[in-house]
Amino acid sequence: MALVGHNPRDIWTLGAQDVHPIGYYMLLAVVRAVFGGNFVAYRILSVVGIWLAAAVGAMALRRMFGARAGYVFALLVCCCPFLGQMAVQIRMYSWAVFAMTACFMAAMSICLTARRGRSPQLFSWAAFALAGVCGAYLHYYAAVTDFLINVIVLVVCCRNRRRSLVMAFVVQAVAQVALYAPWLIVMFSQVSRVSGGYWITFSFPQSLIEVWGYPMAIAGAPMWLGGMLCAVLTVGGIAVAVLWRRQRADQGQSERRPLLGADRRFVVICGVAVYVGLLAFAGVASVVLQQDVLLYRYLVVALTAPLVALAIVITAVWEGSVARSAVRRLVAALAILLAVCAVVNTGALAGRSLSPRNAEPIHDIERTVAAVRGHVAVLSDTPRAMGVLSATYPELDNVYCSWTERSWWDQGALAAFDTSLRVADDWKRAVGDADEVIFVRTAKPNDHALADIDAMPGLRKIDEHTYLHPWDWEYWVIGWYEVDGPVGFGTAAGHGAPAAHGMGDSDE
Repeated sequence: MALVGHNPRDIWTLGAQDVHPIGYYMLLAVVRAVFGGNFVAYRILSVVGIWLAAAVGAMALRRMFGARAGYVFALLVCCCPFLGQMAVQIRMYSWAVFAMTACFMAAMSICLTARRGRSPQLFSWAAFALAGVCGAYLHYYAAVTDFLINVIVLVVCCRNRRRSLVMAFVVQAVAQVALYAPWLIVMFSQVSRVSGGYWITFSFPQSLIEVWGYPMAIAGAPMWLGGMLCAVLTVGGIAVAVLWRRQRADQGQSERRPLLGADRRFVVICGVAVYVGLLAFAGVASVVLQQDVLLYRYLVVALTAPLVALAIVITAVWEGSVARSAVRRLVAALAILLAVCAVVNTGALAGRSLSPRNAEPIHDIERTVAAVRGHVAVLSDTPRAMGVLSATYPELDNVYCSWTERSWWDQGALAAFDTSLRVADDWKRAVGDADEVIFVRTAKPNDHALADIDAMPGLRKIDEHTYLHPWDWEYWVIGWYEVDGPVGFGTAAGHGAPAAHGMGDSDE
């Protein structure tokens, strides 16, 4: 939000201090130029990304395998709860999903055409290259996904043994690298920064539950519920397979007859391979960098690839089963469960977005500052809260405390906030000439989040309140303090370098 208010050159320069590519910020800057700093317009942009992913994937599948496969894919995308959450957040994920969907479908069109002995259309090569490089500028996991898809296309081209096909692949690959080359130096510097410390930590079994269950995660619900829903759908899928095989046997058809034809089987294998490959890459990268970089949210950029595979399998099962059979009834029941989850997720998102409790902590801070005659400094080492405050009330003396153990971002990207946010590296600079201090943190209830601030010399606590911020389902703990002497001793609130975070890791 702060970054897109700058010109393209500054977005590039400041974005280089972040840990994400700058493609989404450039796209958001275009929206800002047309609609101004309108939050609704920003969120609509995210919704459009998911809609385009569903539409492009559905149209491509319709051309390849018929209308029903396209409709099933569109249903899976629109009813996936986590994709629904990404569709309303001001983040790069929905457009990265769209880019990788377009890239994967163009790649499958190229591969299927080549496997049939024909030359792929120029449009398919252009769409493949353009979608791939756009995805790489949106998220690094999308860049890895693009690489994996390119490997699949290269293998198909080489096995085809047609020089023109290989040359076409080389030309588009060179074009992708050339278009991405200006960002490569920045990418390597960001990778180096992440290897020095990143905010993601592996926690067993929570991290595994997140990776498994995030596609069915309901907004505001614990992740284990998403894991259980994924398990239910998986068991249901196994039951469908068993019933389908029994039905084939009862009809006197050979059980060895494949469910999928050669083309469908190829696309299914590729869809699964892309997603598994991305997961494997994240695991290997975590080992090599000696820093966990595997976060379930990042995997969503490649989620439509296995959804394409699932849509093809579901369509084949439906078309190969008898009307009103147990197979079709079970498939319909699973579809209803998915639709119900989508409706519940949408309702939860609407409730969280429209809740008046989102504004309570900010309004209380505003009232407190207005009631104090002297100077009030609003301090925080929580970037999500600080981002909201800086964007909503830039006239306040908002101060980001960069020296504490809870601080997130590298300081370079915070220059995007201009005059709406100061960055301080010790108590003296943070407090300045303030008469009172408001300190904001996000934390779990009853974990004494402000204990270190309460014990800080020079601050006398006046009051403390904890607020639920429904939109991101976090608790804001806000303490009010009177400055009654020199505050702190340098960096007494905590030592150690903050872990690298990205501005794209928050919704501000």
